[in-house]
Amino acid sequence: MKKKLILVFILAASFLQAQEVSESDVRRIVEKDFSAIPQNLLARLVPYNDKNNRAGLMDAQTRKIVVKAKYFDLDFFKPELKGNYNGIYLFQYNPATKKADIHLDSESQPEQDSGNTQADRKNKAAQISGFSLTEDKKIKNYDMQYSSFSEEPFLFQGRYYGIAVREQKYGIVGEDGKPLTGFDFTYDRLEFNRYSPAPECWFKFLKEDGTSGFINLNGEMKFVNEFKTTYSPKTSTSIYCANASQEFAYNGYEILYSDQGAVGVLDLEHMKWIVKSTAESDVIEINYASDRKIENIKKDSRDLRLYFLMYDKKRETKYYMDQNLTAYRL
Repeated sequence: MKKKLILVFILAASFLQAQEVSESDVRRIVEKDFSAIPQNLLARLVPYNDKNNRAGLMDAQTRKIVVKAKYFDLDFFKPELKGNYNGIYLFQYNPATKKADIHLDSESQPEQDSGNTQADRKNKAAQISGFSLTEDKKIKNYDMQYSSFSEEPFLFQGRYYGIAVREQKYGIVGEDGKPLTGFDFTYDRLEFNRYSPAPECWFKFLKEDGTSGFINLNGEMKFVNEFKTTYSPKTSTSIYCANASQEFAYNGYEILYSDQGAVGVLDLEHMKWIVKSTAESDVIEINYASDRKIENIKKDSRDLRLYFLMYDKKRETKYYMDQNLTAYRL
């Protein structure tokens, strides 16, 4: 409750201040702050926060302050830079042109439904016992006994399998409709870990009795009851990030949650924890820096420098930590 009141106070004060600052004023301030930074330095700059949770930029190698803390929700250069000047004006700075686009912040819009209904996904005329694939190996049609089907199948022992839902239970079936042993629609939820290497194939699961974790096709389980499969991550970050734009999963790393909040960041390829929340600090988000614009996170993974946004509970400030667990803070 205390954190929420602090955030409300900061945003209210920022709004009053914004009445005296015009869009052209903000553009001039942003362009002055960032235009003097050398191009070869941009990708190694890391956002930091002062005791008032205002953000600036720090050189990750020298730990020197490059831009003083006067912003909110400052991102990494990707290669353009996004941020919030005073809680009211959002900006996007282009280092190539040294120009900034400025616009007023607006209330976040509700997420739009993808529009993929059962009618869109099923071909009722198809007489199949399992599912059929498109040329690019997406699930196109499936048996009418299933209420839904995962769009992307996975390959196991030379055959394609998919996650299906029947009578509100999750299972794994082949193209012929036969379920895999141990996955015959006994789970309340199954999610394929697409980063797990074959032939293990790990799945995030939830059982009827509330047991959750990861399980592979051999029946081996990991991280049992260490996180909650159905937990929604967006509800846990609102008191920290007024205009959060970062993602919760990048390039094989994902933040997992319990009822108490973020448990930590899991390496989905190697199935191990990278960093966990502690009594002193919480994991908030995953972010990245890059020398160029990233069009596809999976394909361009080698060009990413991953960072984890943490929250210091005692200081009530945020800071970034890299993949080597080096912290960037004052």
